[in-house]
Amino acid sequence: MTENEKDDATLIQKLSSGYGDLTLVRALIQAIPWAGGSLDTLMGSSGQRYREKRIESLIKHLSDEIQKIGNKSLSSINDSEELYDMMLLALEQSTRTRSEEKKKRFAKIIAHQIISPIDWDVADTIMRLISQLSEPHIELLQFALNAPVCNGSFDGLKVIAFSNFKKTVDDEIQPILIMSGFQNQEESLIRLLCMELVSMGLLKDEGVGRFGTGAMTYFVATGVAKKLFETIR
Repeated sequence: MTENEKDDATLIQKLSSGYGDLTLVRALIQAIPWAGGSLDTLMGSSGQRYREKRIESLIKHLSDEIQKIGNKSLSSINDSEELYDMMLLALEQSTRTRSEEKKKRFAKIIAHQIISPIDWDVADTIMRLISQLSEPHIELLQFALNAPVCNGSFDGLKVIAFSNFKKTVDDEIQPILIMSGFQNQEESLIRLLCMELVSMGLLKDEGVGRFGTGAMTYFVATGVAKKLFETIR
């Protein structure tokens, strides 16, 4: 093993350590009747292996993304405090997820900031949003962004909806029904996902005040959602 490889291994061990250093927490878990010993093993040695594996996966994905740059200059990353903070955030969040797709997205955001950086505050926001989004969230956002452009009542908007209304003109392009794209899912779950995406600023409730409908019926993807997908595609 070269000196650089040794340094990388040490860094991964430091980043992946955590539970093993929490003496009081370990003692409390070990004191749990019957299950304490097994839980301590899971959270200790097994947990550290999981964290190391996840960090190594992120680094591999980032390496793959950077290789796509070719021989372009990377001098812009020198002494970048913003990139340092983003790397730490990505490494930390990677230890908290089993999802390979999420780690790939973390890597894409970092690579994007190295190759063609956008405002760092925006990039940090996108990184934090990705850490909160599940695969069903991503699928629902993609569905909204791929919706056809409406005319008539929602002229110029890509609208997804839980119900439709009577056409005002014969050739009116109406919002696409959300459940047509998620037929194997419970509607209550999809409604919850929509509410969460609205709270994150990624979907906008477009139906309030229209046609006498209540809230959470018609939705459009926001500019933040568009920027997020531009960064991770």
